[in-house]
Amino acid sequence: LSTVTEIITTTPPPPTSSSVGDFLEVLTEEEKISYAIPKNYYKAHGYRFDIVTTKHTYCSCFTKSYGKSYKGSGPILMLDDKIPPTENEMISLDSLRLFTPKEISRMLYFPPSFIFPKEMPIKAKYQLLGNSINVKVVSVLLS
Repeated sequence: LSTVTEIITTTPPPPTSSSVGDFLEVLTEEEKISYAIPKNYYKAHGYRFDIVTTKHTYCSCFTKSYGKSYKGSGPILMLDDKIPPTENEMISLDSLRLFTPKEISRMLYFPPSFIFPKEMPIKAKYQLLGNSINVKVVSVLLS
């Protein structure tokens, strides 16, 4: 694992126009399916989601229950880039998915070399990231 000094010195500066899309991975079809929000869950609880698009420059925080509970645990990504719809509009359920642990670690400015152990369950990754803080903010505070 990286030391604090390595994280501070190897963390790239944020892009000049940071948006959610700047932190995304290219996913395989199988990965897209595994990170998709179950359609029956959205139909029952969709109004409680914090939906962001790739063009957003902010999102809510990720909690340790991200991926376990969909409501109130962090943002849901809508890939079709239109502004989240109003209450009376429909959205494509196929365009909603969770952020991957790698994407969350990028948003928190972990160094590009940071990886979780392969045997670690995704639930544990979300729990650890949900209890993390932004490395860039810490580096500024420590300087």
